[in-house]
Amino acid sequence: MSVQRHFIVLAAFLCVGPLNVNPDASAQEKKIPLTVGAAAMIGLASDRLYHEFGDALSVQGSPFDVKLMVRGEGGSDEQNFNSVRRGRMQLGGVSYGAISTAIPELAVLNAPFLFDSYEELDFVLATGLKDTINEMIENVGLHSLGQNTASWHIVYGRTPILWPADAQGVRMRSRIDESSILFLQTLDADVIHLSATDVIPSLQTGLIDAGETNSFVYLLNGVFTEAPHLTLTNHVPSITGFVANQGWWDSLTNEQHQAIDKALTPRHKWSTPMRADEQRFLRQYAERGVTIHELSPEMRERWKAVALPSHRTLIDNIGGRAQEIYDLVLEAKASYQP
Repeated sequence: MSVQRHFIVLAAFLCVGPLNVNPDASAQEKKIPLTVGAAAMIGLASDRLYHEFGDALSVQGSPFDVKLMVRGEGGSDEQNFNSVRRGRMQLGGVSYGAISTAIPELAVLNAPFLFDSYEELDFVLATGLKDTINEMIENVGLHSLGQNTASWHIVYGRTPILWPADAQGVRMRSRIDESSILFLQTLDADVIHLSATDVIPSLQTGLIDAGETNSFVYLLNGVFTEAPHLTLTNHVPSITGFVANQGWWDSLTNEQHQAIDKALTPRHKWSTPMRADEQRFLRQYAERGVTIHELSPEMRERWKAVALPSHRTLIDNIGGRAQEIYDLVLEAKASYQP
């Protein structure tokens, strides 16, 4: 064969391309990215539920390329939230605290003792606030897929804090959240702002003697080792919002929307086991030396009366639509039947 014919054959081969193309690779390239960010912990129901969500959207023939970053791989709660807003992730399970960095009015829901039970909170979120919150979330480039509530904030200390007067003059750690600061100020506590990582060293050195935080944080982060008294004030609920990047969501078909919604519902599938985790941990840590104090109805009413003035200050400081959200909460609470 002449040199010229060799070149002709080679050129023909290059034009045709390789014959062993992998059809699966081509299909994979067409899959829709779905990276989920959250801060669940191994062993908790939330971690299991996120993986079940991922599995439901990863079945054979699914259009989604699911990547779970639900154990904090994407950073803090706020970092996950910002990643979803900017499109680096497509969906996130993030706290309303993180969302309030873009929608400050949502911090109204952290007004102390605004809610009395999970059932009341579920009712208010589903009836009084749903449309308004969804609208506000869409205005910052996100699509709301609902929310879940699975734990409460508590007060902890070296010694028992059973009545508001017990906190007077006590060095108490506040969260960065303004509602936390205002709440402790109404108790006449000596309010000290610290990052979460500084709490245990500060208890050890005596910089603080008490504080308020989420029940899971208190138990699972080891705060109980230095402050073994936990008072179930249940003054603020921890709310997790499920949000998607709006641009990404708008690019999906109705059928794909329905698949995601189905994987996240029914809501009690998420709330019931996550709330059970809180009760399970309370029992376990009581056996490890944590003294758990419950409030009688009389005690709770006293706490509520002392904390109520902080609501006005919080609403005024936030501004915007804070008053509107607060009024919607009160209206829904008035129609709630236990």
